[in-house]
Amino acid sequence: MGDIAVENYQKSVTKILDIWAKEADRIGKELAAVNAELDKLEALQNPSPDDKKRIEELKKKTRNLLQAHERSFHGVAGQPHGDPGAAHGRRR
Repeated sequence: MGDIAVENYQKSVTKILDIWAKEADRIGKELAAVNAELDKLEALQNPSPDDKKRIEELKKKTRNLLQAHERSFHGVAGQPHGDPGAAHGRRR
C-alpha cells in the first residue's frame, strides 16, 4: 500500500510543479517584454515627461511581476502567502 501512496505523492508533486512552471514561464515572458521596453526608454538621453512616467509604470510592473512570481513559488513550496520575508523572519 505504501507504493500507491508514493506514486500518488509523486503525481501530485509533478502536477504542482507543472502548474508552477507554466506560471513562471508566463511571468517570464511578460517580464522580458517589460524589460525590453524599459531598456529602450532608459537609454534615452533626454526622456520626455511621458517617457519618465512610462519608465516608472514599467518599474512598478516589474516589481509586481517579480512579487507574483515569488508568491507563486511560495504557494507551491508550502510557504505562507503574503510577505515572503515574514516566513524567514525578515520584513520588507
